Amino acid sequence: MNPDVHADYRRQADSHFGAGESTREHHNIALLPGEEARFAADFTPSPLLRHIKSGLVVTGDRVVVRHPQFMFFVIRVGHAESSLPISRVSSTTVGRQLSQRRVMSAGIAGFAGLFMLMSSMSAMGVFLGPLMLLIALGLLGFAAFQAWMARGLALIVTHTGGGTVRVDVDKAEYERMLEADRVIQTLVIGSAHSAHSAHSAHSVHSAHSAPAAATTPTAPPPAARRPTPTPDYGPPQPRQDLPPRPVPPAAPHNPGPPSIWRG
Repeated sequence: MNPDVHADYRRQADSHFGAGESTREHHNIALLPGEEARFAADFTPSPLLRHIKSGLVVTGDRVVVRHPQFMFFVIRVGHAESSLPISRVSSTTVGRQLSQRRVMSAGIAGFAGLFMLMSSMSAMGVFLGPLMLLIALGLLGFAAFQAWMARGLALIVTHTGGGTVRVDVDKAEYERMLEADRVIQTLVIGSAHSAHSAHSAHSVHSAHSAPAAATTPTAPPPAARRPTPTPDYGPPQPRQDLPPRPVPPAAPHNPGPPSIWRG
């Protein structure tokens, strides 16, 4: 039997182009050995492109999010998968979030649309007037769309180092978003309690082992050595082998001159 030399290529192509993947995005998230899913669901990030789903899986060890990648909103070209360990979760945020990027896009498009609208009014008599009016209406419509899309529901899980994992949610999926948040918070609290219990047990074990170490007999200190007495030779004596020092002769007595006073 001849081996299929193209089997590996076909497997890579199927993996790259998404052949054989499940229609539910969270089913495509591979769990690690020993992991058990506590929560799994798909969420719709866009109210218009409802065929694009983001998968969320919460296990006892981590939070995994899978975002599909599309070209021209139709052709699927891949996916992006992010995970975050439960023991490193610092906070979770749920609710309606405001996209600063969409707000900025709406402001720029609205300003450009108003400028084109005023310019078209002054050039209405020429050919460019109606064209500029159409462009202005298009820009104003785009600005209104961006302003409407700026608000959206989202679940954000924040890492202790500052990183985040975000899942945008449709209005109809609000209850499932709250359920996912409750599961994550329960796991985070349980992980914190487990770490605290382990730390307390380690402290108690150290406290119990400390007296045992203190009662261990120690070797007696070495006996002090008696100082060796220094011999006493008495006061220093002059040397006997030296000659005596010469004594200078006494000076003669010379009486002074007679005094003029008579006694």
